Amino acid sequence: MDLSPNPLAEAVLLGEPLAFDMHSGQPLSSSDANFSARRGALLAPSRGAQAGLEPPRYCGLCGRRMKVQVSPMGWSAECSRHGELTADDMYSAAQRQKERQLLATPVPAPEPEPQKRSESTNQARQTANPQPPKSIFAIIGELAAEHNAINLGQGAPDEDGPLEMRRIAAENIAGEDTCNQYGPARGMSILREAIAADRRRRYGHELDPATDIAITVGATEALAAAILAFASQDSEVIVLEPAYDSYPAAVALAGAKMRAVPLRKVASNQKTHSLAPTPVEQQTWQLDRKAVAEAVNERTRMLILNTPHNPTGYVASREDLEFIAQLARTHDLIVLTDEVYERLVFPVPGEEGARSPAHIPLATLPGMRERTVSVASAGKLFNVTGWKVGWAMGPAHLIAQLEAVKQYLTFTGATPFQPAVAWALNNADDWSDQWSSELRQRRDELATNLRELGMDVIESEGTYFLVSDLAPLVESGQTGKYTTAEDWCRALPELAGVAAIPVSSFTHTDAGRRETETLVRWTFCKSPETLQQAMQRLRQWQRSAGETTP
Repeated sequence: MDLSPNPLAEAVLLGEPLAFDMHSGQPLSSSDANFSARRGALLAPSRGAQAGLEPPRYCGLCGRRMKVQVSPMGWSAECSRHGELTADDMYSAAQRQKERQLLATPVPAPEPEPQKRSESTNQARQTANPQPPKSIFAIIGELAAEHNAINLGQGAPDEDGPLEMRRIAAENIAGEDTCNQYGPARGMSILREAIAADRRRRYGHELDPATDIAITVGATEALAAAILAFASQDSEVIVLEPAYDSYPAAVALAGAKMRAVPLRKVASNQKTHSLAPTPVEQQTWQLDRKAVAEAVNERTRMLILNTPHNPTGYVASREDLEFIAQLARTHDLIVLTDEVYERLVFPVPGEEGARSPAHIPLATLPGMRERTVSVASAGKLFNVTGWKVGWAMGPAHLIAQLEAVKQYLTFTGATPFQPAVAWALNNADDWSDQWSSELRQRRDELATNLRELGMDVIESEGTYFLVSDLAPLVESGQTGKYTTAEDWCRALPELAGVAAIPVSSFTHTDAGRRETETLVRWTFCKSPETLQQAMQRLRQWQRSAGETTP
């Protein structure tokens, strides 16, 4: 920076507000009315100008030092590139000094552009809160649609539920006396009363329809609301693995920790009840009581029991239920029972009592009514999965806590369907019995076909799912490069035009994934014609695979 040795010049260079009256030569203060007019250009003859020491000026357009002409009446400046400039286009040596000081200061990293800032912020948020992976059901469903495959993965029945139930729903939507507006947050009383009557008639489970039942948007909402109501930060929830995929999601939302306990595959005491010409030894699923007991600690708040169990078809025996009840009473646990397949249990022909599967609500055992929330669903009971009508049942104090959460998930459920479901609970037992009988026959036929394809089949006591073991096909090389159930199921829609679900997608521990690595879940709620066509496609795939296997 060029500074004149003259003290007066230094005062002029470094004193930004310095200006002088052109007649008296006295300095002007910043409050002087004339100062603002003279501040930028300093056109009045300053003492520096009078002494021939006017400070250097710099071009505001290119930064070059300008040639200054001083006269008794003031000064003018000219840039070698831009010519003579006005005061607005130049700046003083004091401003130049400030500029150089700024240039000498380390420059912080530039702010990202708005779009980039948004992208980087989104990336940071995604890192902190990663998006949940796409559900295996969505993946397999998309693959099935892409390849026009028969979908034996999703539990959506081909046949609808009772005709009269559906007619009542249609009348409620489009008839003379409709109910298309909001209903009570807890659900319509006609449905709650029907639920209470059904539980009393079937199981001796006493419920007050005014306080002990809440209608939800499907069973999944009831499960989520219960988990969010009763689990909390740092608490633990025990589930049986393989587990329905909404359990871990809801537990994570509650900030709790899920502790998964795998069901065990054991040799069945029964011969297969399929249509095979000769009896076949098979495996079944069993509760590992020792592992469940060891999973309980001082942080355990809740145990989730799904019976009949999806995806395995396991149905808890009375002995298993008594064990869980004792555990819950001892450790003061809440038990959430997922009973959506309660009517889909397949008794063993010719056997009765403890040896034959039967659904027993845990809440009916001594000391369990006050600590159990039971969940059921019209979708699974009456083949209306798209209606999304579920309910939670339990003591008033637990249902009140569940409703406190539910009101912020969905305030109320679909009103037109509730009277229709109430009719079915009161009048459709014959339909349910017939449907369960048909499903048992379809289960047996599917099991026979899967065995004929070379797979092992694990016994299913309930639900409308059956699990087979792909291991024999893998060992014989028939699955080619697809050596796990997940890889094979992802490829199957294109290979054979059939879709199924890998059981490993229901597991959440390394031990669970190892145990289910070659297990496949199939649904048998499809029509006999659909099931037959799917088996024909699988046989055709197997023949083609055999022709290409070296």
